[in-house]
Amino acid sequence: MMQDGWSDIHNTPVIASSLHCGEKSFFLSANDTGAHKKTASFCASLAQDAIKEAKDTYDYKVTGVVTDN
Repeated sequence: MMQDGWSDIHNTPVIASSLHCGEKSFFLSANDTGAHKKTASFCASLAQDAIKEAKDTYDYKVTGVVTDN
């Protein structure tokens, strides 16, 4: 799973997660972080939520996480 953060055109902070399966990547989710600071623990909690979503929605087991945060 890959996780990245940025700001959209309205300067709203966003953290997105995508899944990498072999040679392809797929969008999984994006979260408007609002007033939350992008701390390590906050980003980790979003990663845990995305891992659960991957398992529950696609029966996909995440074996590694890559992030630039």
